[in-house]
Amino acid sequence: MIAREHANVPDPSETEGALLGDLIGSAAHDLGGIAAALALRVDALGTTVSAEDHRGLVSIAAEARTLARQLRQLRAPRGEEQLAPDSATTFARWWPLIERFGRAVAGRGIALDARMDDTPITAQQSHALTFATLALLRAPRDRGLAAGATVHIVSKSHGGQPALCLTARSADGTTIPMTADDGPWTRYASHAAARGGIDLRFTDGAATLVANA
Repeated sequence: MIAREHANVPDPSETEGALLGDLIGSAAHDLGGIAAALALRVDALGTTVSAEDHRGLVSIAAEARTLARQLRQLRAPRGEEQLAPDSATTFARWWPLIERFGRAVAGRGIALDARMDDTPITAQQSHALTFATLALLRAPRDRGLAAGATVHIVSKSHGGQPALCLTARSADGTTIPMTADDGPWTRYASHAAARGGIDLRFTDGAATLVANA
């Protein structure tokens, strides 16, 4: 019997990624709706609740709204032809949207020291940087990065192009090299970056994501 060709069968990982993107987008939309409804309800309560309870409910509504925005950052970018298209942003506005997830993937006891400027980045670059950065933050866990270590994340301009530099240091300040041989997470980071027109480079133990001209 002649084996059937499967050339037209999509890559399962790509299919799963696209599906998860849709699900995350749906969850973010619903969470945003819940946050808006909660905020309206808080306003309606007014002085019928204590000032302390009112502040607490306002804080919960704000946190839900923030989480919805953070989840939207994980979906596939939306082009100009779609409803609610993504817009250009800056490193300073992008980082707060992924910091929650960055701390989660880096692992307990690993500190993140981010210094972001107002260098503009496109929506496509923002999406690529999100997944490349999260993968680079996840990679050291497989090498047993010890608690007390810090990953420094600094935005800068590299030859006039937006760039993000990641450097890991142990508790005593010793640089923990990031290399292209850090395993599947680093390979994925390179792939994710390339999809947004970004190069992943390794120099002097640091990983640098540089947008193509």
